[in-house]
Amino acid sequence: MNTIAVLSAKGGVGKTSITANLGVALVRAGVPVLLVDLDPQNALCHHLGIDPDASPGCALAILQLADLTKAVVNCEPLLRLLPYGTPSEQQRIAFEDRLRHNPHELINGLMALAPEAGTVIIIDTPPGPSIYVQRALEATRLALIITLPDIASYAAMPGMERLLDNYSRQRTDFIGARYVVNQANSGQTLARDITDIIKHEFSTDVVGRIHTDQFMREALASRQNVLDFAPFSQAAHDIITCADRIKSTLSETPAR
Repeated sequence: MNTIAVLSAKGGVGKTSITANLGVALVRAGVPVLLVDLDPQNALCHHLGIDPDASPGCALAILQLADLTKAVVNCEPLLRLLPYGTPSEQQRIAFEDRLRHNPHELINGLMALAPEAGTVIIIDTPPGPSIYVQRALEATRLALIITLPDIASYAAMPGMERLLDNYSRQRTDFIGARYVVNQANSGQTLARDITDIIKHEFSTDVVGRIHTDQFMREALASRQNVLDFAPFSQAAHDIITCADRIKSTLSETPAR
């Protein structure tokens, strides 16, 4: 199963925006995509123009032992979304407890939602360590880490690497981790230095640099993806380039 876990060490790095736009870009390249929102903020729907109440979401569906397929929203041909939903605080706590005590339930459910060959499941997770991140990393083939080109993001990178060591790197089907540097500015020395550090210090590839572009913010405000909102923008070009590299990476055989 081609599963991508999208991670970030801290909030505010544009993780969910990039998740949604990468999903759209892969679909436009002919790849069926199931987007899964495992972040209690339930924000993926906003980036795709979906009503937050259009689905009960995965949290309630799993808690109530309901059919997960009924929680999936069809966004466009080849693109589907499984929202987190809007459970109460007590229901959220109960869902997280269920994830802790039933480690395979969520992933088995996602596999049943994507039986067709070639489907890519992209899981958006909350920032930092959590039970959501743990469950996603235990099953993912590719970890995609979104970071900003700043010192705070650099300082948080070792924590992300430890999570990968604990939950992913021991598995034979794990391809590896890749970084996406968001809000990059090639004219800034720090942005170039952070990219070099990722490559050399962590021996990890940077598959995308998403340049600072007002169209990303404007697309979100309009509840659209940037490929539709501003198809000729720098951000749209960067997203498409990143999606192409991810598609190529998923075809790789894990090195052991």
